[in-house]
Amino acid sequence: MASGLTTLAGELKDAKETDKEKTGTIIVLYDCKAAGQSSSRPHISVCPFRQDHHVRSIKGALLGLCGTHDITQLAIPDAAVFIMFDGYKHGTEGSMLRSFSKCDGRMLEKKNKSLFITSDFSAASSGKTKLQGVATVQSVEFAHAVTRTILTLPERKQLHGSAGATNSSDMLGPFPRVAPDAAGRFTCLHKEKSKLYAGGIVAAGGNVAGDPGETSMPSPVGNDRVPFNYHEMHIKVYEDITQYFCGRAIIDLTCSDGVAIIHAIQQRNAYLGVCFSEDHKMALRKYVVNRLFQSFQSPGDPLFNSDMVAEISGSPGPALAGSAPGAAGAAPSPAPIAAGTAPSPAPGAAGGAKAGSAAAVRDALLAKLSGLNEM
Repeated sequence: MASGLTTLAGELKDAKETDKEKTGTIIVLYDCKAAGQSSSRPHISVCPFRQDHHVRSIKGALLGLCGTHDITQLAIPDAAVFIMFDGYKHGTEGSMLRSFSKCDGRMLEKKNKSLFITSDFSAASSGKTKLQGVATVQSVEFAHAVTRTILTLPERKQLHGSAGATNSSDMLGPFPRVAPDAAGRFTCLHKEKSKLYAGGIVAAGGNVAGDPGETSMPSPVGNDRVPFNYHEMHIKVYEDITQYFCGRAIIDLTCSDGVAIIHAIQQRNAYLGVCFSEDHKMALRKYVVNRLFQSFQSPGDPLFNSDMVAEISGSPGPALAGSAPGAAGAAPSPAPIAAGTAPSPAPGAAGGAKAGSAAAVRDALLAKLSGLNEM
C-alpha cells in the first residue's frame, strides 16, 4: 500500500507543478461501515470497529504520503485531510485518534474536528422499516477530520446541505440513504462474500437494537444476491465532502462498493483505493467498467459521451439507457475496483472499437482501467 501511495503522492506533486490551478487537499477516507462485514445480521448491523485494521491503514497511508519506510519519521502532510466515518458507533473517536501516533506512543502533531453527517429519516428507514422500538434507526453519523494544522480553505457552499450552508458549518446533509434493492449497486452472491472479503468478515455478537428477528427480517443465505456493502453511502456524501475540503484526490482506505470511485472519475480527481482481496479488486473493476459504460451512454449523466454513443450505434445520437449489458438497474456481477488515478473519460476512451461493437468498447475500457497504478 505504501508504495502505491508514494507513487500517487509523486504524481500529485508533479501535476500541481505543471498545473498551478489544480490545488486542493488530498482526502484520505476511512469508513467504519465499509471496513468489513459483521458475521451476524450484516444487513442491519455495522461491523465492530476494527482497531488493528484502522492502525495499519492510517500508518500505511502516512508512510506512503511521507515517502518513507521509517516509521519514526511519521507526520501528517500539510495537504492531507483524514476523514473517518464512525459507522454510527459514537465514542470511537479516541481510539481513532490514537492511530495517529509514533512508534514510541507519542501523538503526531495534529488538529481534529468532528462533522455531523445527517440523513433524512425516511431515507434512513429504507431497508429498516421493520426495526422495532424507539430511536433504533440512526440518522446522524460522526465524521472525524484530522489535519496537521488548522486548514485555511476558501468558503464553499455545500452542494446538498440546507439552504445557505457552507463549509463553515459542522453539519452536512441531510443525505438520502441507499435502498437495499437500489438499481446499480455493486452486488454479489451471499456465499461469495467470504472469498471477496477474505479476512474482512468480523465476528460480532449481541443483539441489534430493534431487531425483530429472523421471521420478519431473515438473514441472507447462499445464493441470495445482496449488496456487497449493505451500508453504502450515497454518492452525494462524497460530493459534499470533496466540495467541503476542496479535494483534488481521494485515498480510500476502505474501498468497498465503488461509489467513491465513480465520484472521483466524475470529478476528474485522482483516486487510490485499498480492497479486501485480489478477487474483490477484480470484481469491483468489472462492476465499475459496466457502470462507466452505461454512464457514457446516458444523456444527463456527468460522464455522457456522445462520441462513444455514435461509435457504438454507428450513427449520431444517444443510445437508450439500459441497453448496454451490465447497465445500472441490472444486478451486476460481483466486482469491486480499487486502485489508481481515476481516468478522465474523453472521446476515444473506447480505443479503436468498431461501430456497433459494444463488447469491444467495454473491453477497451477495461484494458484502460487495468493500466492504472495499483496498490
